Amino acid sequence: VGGGAKAGNIENARQQLKVTGDALMVIFDADQIAKPEFLLRTVPSFGDKTVGWVQTGQYYRNLDNPVSRWADDQQSMFYNLLCPGKAAINTAFICGTNVVIRARTLDQIGGFPQDSVTEDFSASIALHSSWRSLFVTDVLATGLGPMDMPSYLKQQRRWAIGTLGVLR
Repeated sequence: VGGGAKAGNIENARQQLKVTGDALMVIFDADQIAKPEFLLRTVPSFGDKTVGWVQTGQYYRNLDNPVSRWADDQQSMFYNLLCPGKAAINTAFICGTNVVIRARTLDQIGGFPQDSVTEDFSASIALHSSWRSLFVTDVLATGLGPMDMPSYLKQQRRWAIGTLGVLR
């Protein structure tokens, strides 16, 4: 399927499975392992029909690796301070993993934007004018952090380029 790497794959799966309307879609990166209570802590919020997505944090479990531990420390400021603050004023981002999204939100904007490497951030901006966003502070899934400096720098570069691209 052409277009947008991760966004293209998600959109292809969404169309193939006909995930539209009020259906809920959960996105996890391949390395993320959800805790058993993930859906119990996120899905009830969708009883409010104005809620478009519920985001949870991205935490690393391979903290024995110094680069992963450093990356986890850096991300903790984002997920423990910024995201709850942003959610308090209805500006929580879709962070690409560990998120539950009401399919209708993506229907409204034609799916995840495939012209950005931060399709999640781009979608958030497009959706905030008509949907509420929530952030759950509990650690509900853990994944693998970057294992070495080149991996870490590649990750950070992609996020930075995507954010700057959205501003453009």
